[in-house]
Amino acid sequence: MKKMIAMLLLLCVMVMPFSGMAETAEIEIDAINWEDVSPIIEAGEIEGDFYLMEALELVIWIPAGLNPVELTEEDIANGILYVWADEEEECAVVITAENVEGMTLELALEAAIASNMSDCEFVTLNGLDAVSYKDTETNTGNVVLVSEEGDIVTFAITPFEGEEAELAFALIMASIMPVE
Repeated sequence: MKKMIAMLLLLCVMVMPFSGMAETAEIEIDAINWEDVSPIIEAGEIEGDFYLMEALELVIWIPAGLNPVELTEEDIANGILYVWADEEEECAVVITAENVEGMTLELALEAAIASNMSDCEFVTLNGLDAVSYKDTETNTGNVVLVSEEGDIVTFAITPFEGEEAELAFALIMASIMPVE
């Protein structure tokens, strides 16, 4: 438990939001890189696997216990690209894409703030610009990227309460990176 708390504190420092940054002319962006986080996984003996998301040309690390879910035609029609969930479907990572013409990360951040999301911030994940925020209503931690095609790609991790969930969100968020 002490290791988990120490790891969580280190990750919290790494992903600490900058207050008031949406209102400033110069925006500081928190850079998060997998090579800085991977030693935490090794030290804490946290298990998981990387998955290739071909449609997005990205990879993501998913904690052990979450398995790929086969999508239905309805899921795909609703913009769901990938889902990993535990057996009880109480914990999940859901990745969606929606085409929103003219969307930028600045607009995505403004929309999150206007919707009363918490901990809204710009981040750079392994060289990818993104916005992260928490949605207390749906109990999710979210990361938003805007693809070159103008799609809003959302990584939603639920549930988002408790130390283990926050640690999982931070690790998953830190693992999103382009295919090399």
